[in-house]
Amino acid sequence: MNASDVIDMMSSPLIQTGRSSSYLRMVLAEAGQYGMPGDVIVMLDDVAAMLGFYDPIPPTQANHLAGPLVTWRTHPQQPSWERIHDVEALAFKQRALIAFGGAPPDHMVGTAEIVIAMGNIVKGTSPEEYYDVFTWASIDVLKHLTHRTEDDIRTDDNKKDWKRISDEEVVKPGGRLYPTYQEVCTSIRRTAIAAMDERPNNPRVMLRPIAARFIQAHKKVRPEAIQAGLTEVATALDRQIALINRMFPDLGTLDEEVTRFNRNVELAKTTSNVEQETPDFPP
Repeated sequence: MNASDVIDMMSSPLIQTGRSSSYLRMVLAEAGQYGMPGDVIVMLDDVAAMLGFYDPIPPTQANHLAGPLVTWRTHPQQPSWERIHDVEALAFKQRALIAFGGAPPDHMVGTAEIVIAMGNIVKGTSPEEYYDVFTWASIDVLKHLTHRTEDDIRTDDNKKDWKRISDEEVVKPGGRLYPTYQEVCTSIRRTAIAAMDERPNNPRVMLRPIAARFIQAHKKVRPEAIQAGLTEVATALDRQIALINRMFPDLGTLDEEVTRFNRNVELAKTTSNVEQETPDFPP
């Protein structure tokens, strides 16, 4: 880990809160850059929420974090796309930071995810604003992965003619590229989220038996807590039961959820979250 990575971590809003629960989410986000898939990050975060560490992230944020990466086709018959592991790992880290509230202000989608989605873009073949958003995101990704300054990156022969674009031009309302940025981010998020709908390996589908087991255990010990005069414990159990039921609507008994889980395991054998969605470009 580079020294600048440590500085970035220590200045993150998640660390600045001083809460141990926020530190846990910072660790999960950093794990994304070291290869932890987004769906695993969501599963671990949801378990922590069920244990009472913090409130769960909303379902749409969970689906985006767990969903497949999006790569736009620049041609209807495009047979393949280039994949760069470090960029994909950074994309999952940035997804987690956005979901957990640790990303830079006003960022809807991380720069690495934009680079992945727009990696096939060729200058002059699409509206100029798309190319500008792509080069802005690319500079940021290169700064993260190479620890070089923007001025140093611009000394590369293939980047000397890239425009200098500030964050304010892109992510701030009223910025020159803000409408294009919003369009790009909305398309990426919608595609990733939609891909997780009804997917058998959606984390909040796979975790349902564990959620049912938590509720079963909570309901079992609650009368004992009341009998022992531990009203605060009983109240905490009630709060966690309500939270778990919100996370997992229509949750059945443990036996019912285990049966459903086994059925989903068979379906999940034909589905993988490492695959990428490839809608046409532009969105």
